[in-house]
Amino acid sequence: MIPRIVFTAIILGSACLVCSCSTTPGDAAHNGGHFEQAAELYEAGVKQGDALAAEKLGNLYYHRPGLPLDHQQAIYWYEKAISLGDISPICWIGEIYRDGTNNIPKDLSKARHWFERGAELGQHYSMYNLADLYASEGIQPSNDVQGLMWLESVLRLARKFTPQNEGTAYILRDPKSVRLRLESRMARTDIAQATRLASDWVTDFEQSHAKK
Repeated sequence: MIPRIVFTAIILGSACLVCSCSTTPGDAAHNGGHFEQAAELYEAGVKQGDALAAEKLGNLYYHRPGLPLDHQQAIYWYEKAISLGDISPICWIGEIYRDGTNNIPKDLSKARHWFERGAELGQHYSMYNLADLYASEGIQPSNDVQGLMWLESVLRLARKFTPQNEGTAYILRDPKSVRLRLESRMARTDIAQATRLASDWVTDFEQSHAKK
């Protein structure tokens, strides 16, 4: 059975998971709109090694509602969460560098790094965003075969989830028209190659996780 890291599946204004069902000291303050108090409690949790507290602290600086936007702080706490074992923020860091908003300049090379890191772990939105980066020719030299491989791979994984899942529906809908943009530039042989590569990647991924 594929573990939890395979899919982050809720969309609330962002292309990655925005919240967690697990409770953490600080959640009550957050829910009550006391964001500074929530930040203090989350930071205390981080000092105790709580990865989820680090993720939620990063969210306060990245998602709304929360503290004043500070994407530099968001990345700091997201990296802390990742170092403690929570991979969810990988996609968000990629988004921050891809979009170049607030106090972090746009850097597609760093966005690619983070999306690739999440994609190799089977994180669906990292996979989809990586495919989109290829489709947008944000990765040079361009490689449409690689882009379509990641799109086909994430679609194959997403189809294993219930269609009622918001994340599944988002991926399968392909709202950014990644497939259309990629395939419009590809020969049939290239499309076939990407499909084979995706099949091999998904098989290897599932087999490696079935052993864990």
